[in-house]
Amino acid sequence: MNNVIADITKELQGVYSKLNERYYDGKLPEIVISIQSSHKNKAYGWFWKNEWFKLQVKDVDNPVCETIHEINICPEHFTRSIEETIGTLNHEMVHLYCEINGIKDTSNNNVYHNKRFKQEAEKRGLIIEHAKTIGWSKTSLTAELRDFVGGLDIDKSAFEFCRNKASKARSAADKAPTTTYKCPNCESVVRGNVGIKVICGNCNVEMVSKK
Repeated sequence: MNNVIADITKELQGVYSKLNERYYDGKLPEIVISIQSSHKNKAYGWFWKNEWFKLQVKDVDNPVCETIHEINICPEHFTRSIEETIGTLNHEMVHLYCEINGIKDTSNNNVYHNKRFKQEAEKRGLIIEHAKTIGWSKTSLTAELRDFVGGLDIDKSAFEFCRNKASKARSAADKAPTTTYKCPNCESVVRGNVGIKVICGNCNVEMVSKK
């Protein structure tokens, strides 16, 4: 058996590139696609801005950090069809599009999706319906997007595995609340457990919790 996560990620990266060309004029940047579990087993995926940064300092007195956004897909939900998983990927790509174009598409700590998100998503092959607590977020695929996905050369064998929803044993560290830490110099950001000490690899200074 090959590396399950690597195989899935490779296919999703390929689909990301095709969706980018078809629905975003190829203007979305390179990203990190991750496969991580949602602790509540509800989220299909999420988008994190500037979640990764390059460990490189060209000028010690004025460090410049190259950051990369992240899209995560939750493996508990691979029981859904490949089309639905790709619908989730495209949903998160809309968030990325809104982020880099200065469009405020969510509120309530990025939980509630507003009509700006709906408008941008529906330009890109998605059907968006309203849900009580998360706004215009319920996502399905138009017939046009389903046809487009059906024409892609996707290795479906990569999606033959699904993470067990019953595997919910977590360490105390996993269950601890998290926050975002920001470098006061180069403004790189990372997420970590509340109360830990985080040092910026570029500037060698302590990062500050946003909360």
